[in-house]
Amino acid sequence: METNTHISAVSPSSLTPPSMTVGPIPATTFKPFRHRYGRCLLVSLNIFFVLVGQTSGTLLSRFYFDKRGNSKWLATFIQSAGFPLLLPVFLLLSANSSSSSTTTTTRTTILIYLGLGLLMAGYGMLYSYGVAFLPVSTYSLLCSTQLAFNSIFSFFLNSQKFTVPIFNSVVLLIFSSVLLAVRSDSERPAGVSSAQYAIGFGSTLAASIFFSLSLSLMQLSFQKHFKRVTFSVALKMQVCTSVVATAACLVGLFASGDWRRLSGELHSFKTGKVSYVMTIVGTGIAWQVGSLGIIGLTLTVSSLFSNVISTVGLPIVPVLAIFVFKDKMDGVKLMALLLSLWGFASYIYQQYLDSGKKSASGFVTMAEGKDTNIQITTESTTPVPPASTTPIWQPFHRRHWWSILVAFNVFLLLAGQTSATLLSRFYFDKGGNSKWLATLVQIVGFPILLPLFFLAPIASTTSSSSSTTVTAASTSTSTSTTVLIYCGLGLLVAADDMFYTYGVAFLPVSTYSLICATQLAFNCVFSFFLNSQKFTPPILNSVILVIFSAVLLAVRSDTERPAGISDQEYAIGFACTLAASALYALILSLMQFSFQRHFKKETFSIVLEMQVYTSALATAACMVGLFASGEWKKLSDEFYSFKTGKISYVMTVVWTAVAWQVGSVGVVGLIFTVSSLFSNLISTVALPIVPVLAIFVFNDKMDAVKLMALLLSLWGFASYAYQQYLDSAQKPTSGFVIERKKKEINPVGTSNFAG
Repeated sequence: METNTHISAVSPSSLTPPSMTVGPIPATTFKPFRHRYGRCLLVSLNIFFVLVGQTSGTLLSRFYFDKRGNSKWLATFIQSAGFPLLLPVFLLLSANSSSSSTTTTTRTTILIYLGLGLLMAGYGMLYSYGVAFLPVSTYSLLCSTQLAFNSIFSFFLNSQKFTVPIFNSVVLLIFSSVLLAVRSDSERPAGVSSAQYAIGFGSTLAASIFFSLSLSLMQLSFQKHFKRVTFSVALKMQVCTSVVATAACLVGLFASGDWRRLSGELHSFKTGKVSYVMTIVGTGIAWQVGSLGIIGLTLTVSSLFSNVISTVGLPIVPVLAIFVFKDKMDGVKLMALLLSLWGFASYIYQQYLDSGKKSASGFVTMAEGKDTNIQITTESTTPVPPASTTPIWQPFHRRHWWSILVAFNVFLLLAGQTSATLLSRFYFDKGGNSKWLATLVQIVGFPILLPLFFLAPIASTTSSSSSTTVTAASTSTSTSTTVLIYCGLGLLVAADDMFYTYGVAFLPVSTYSLICATQLAFNCVFSFFLNSQKFTPPILNSVILVIFSAVLLAVRSDTERPAGISDQEYAIGFACTLAASALYALILSLMQFSFQRHFKKETFSIVLEMQVYTSALATAACMVGLFASGEWKKLSDEFYSFKTGKISYVMTVVWTAVAWQVGSVGVVGLIFTVSSLFSNLISTVALPIVPVLAIFVFNDKMDAVKLMALLLSLWGFASYAYQQYLDSAQKPTSGFVIERKKKEINPVGTSNFAG
């Protein structure tokens, strides 16, 4: 079914014009711009201030410590001491403002400024320790955790809705920072000890917490205390809090005795006295420009949005640090950067959704969440078949029976694939060496299905009288096409299994399994072109995360190899696993395509028929390869020299074949009942199970980077599962929609039974 989805925001009372408030502030209290473009211009200007100020301030701060600057209090002091630059604008706006703008309680206002100023001084000092003891690239990426903390504070203090894209953004940014924290090869600046590195790491995290808290408190003060929220009020808050923070830093500077060492710093600065002064002045200006942009975004959008923009500036710093400070940008750190950018993209997507809710009346501030209910309506553009139309496939008449069938197929796939992968690696680990035999056992177990294959047509013929005309019209042309389909799929299965065999032979089981997750990305592409599968945002997010997981394994510099495996063999195994994933995804999409276009009567017997015939042809192809390569002559030696004995050799081969066949039944069943993409996703979710079991079975190493790759795969699966939940929730009364009929499907892969 082709649908158009309209998302509308409906207020419990009425839709009010958009305002620049950051929370449930009355829309009439703050309207400096009445048009959408004016607000866009203001937001863009504030974004520019944040990015330029924060990037320059961070680089200059690191430059200060890198060139023999050592005063933490001075580095903190200059973060807020540039406030006099704003005084001319502040005085000009104050002169033009009426006296009615000061209707708030003086004592409360003073307490707000004092609290925020002291908080600013506190997180400024913590940031100084972080930038002093960490590489700029590591420091900047760690700062991205402030978005996660701010989301929590905004939820409790600012009525910020915790939507799925925002939650996804928070999780990805946390993953990015944790990835940096768990790296075993984290480099340290010259002269920084392990204890100082740990202090810098902890200080940066604590600074992110306090910075996020200050943003939410600023927004709360705008919402609850200031009755006339204008730009002059925002400037006043910036100036007054900076005065308090500057005073606190001056007290700390003199109380600590750091002021006595400033003269020595001036004369010993590596790049000279003028450079020392320019560094201090430039840093103060940069931080003040960035702070002005942050307050502007907090005022016009929300504190969470200002924190996201602050976060998106963080990946810019590591790139510049490569050229300025010769920081290392290895593969793991690059992946952390990409995760941060993808997390930002997730949040921007939420902003896009919010702006689309009121496209006729302008932008929607995210803080209006308490007064807005989202209604999703689906308008069909394809005629719905009349109720009397007989469904093509309707063996179950109730939604829960469909769920049982899907759950059973999921179990078969997970159990079969996990067991088969471990047994395949066990075969090579204990002295097995025949690639053709390892490929053969992946499909040779199909005779197990023959009893069901012969019984299924008997059950299906009792309800086939209504389709005799279709069968008669199609049998004349279907036989040759069916043979070609089975031959093509059988040969593809044989080739795909051979690629997988090389992968499991030359890679650790954990690495092999996580690389296989890329099949989900390949399948999305093939499903888009062959099966009318739509690329929804959750599915796209799932694909990107799974790709990130595999790439993270590829860029690891300390990837371990099984004993006796050379660098060349490891590279071959890696490439073969990727090729196998692409080919496997193509096979799934072609299977689904054949169900959509060729087989007119889609019953379980058709599914079994495809499984049996393609397995038979693939088995024949592997038998030819086994004898043509001469490997059959070596099987006797393998049998006698197997490390765990002859019986173990036979049991390994037999149960590997059984396990692969059980998994294949689950794959085909899920393609039939849901979609090839869903089948591939369930196959993907089994992959993280294998590395965990491989730790105990083969003593594989599960280091921190590999664990992060596993978590990324699981989060990608959760993203796709969320899309499945959305699809099932849209049609709660009619069940699920099977994604098989190109013109009559919900392209996300859910099923739609009438009954």
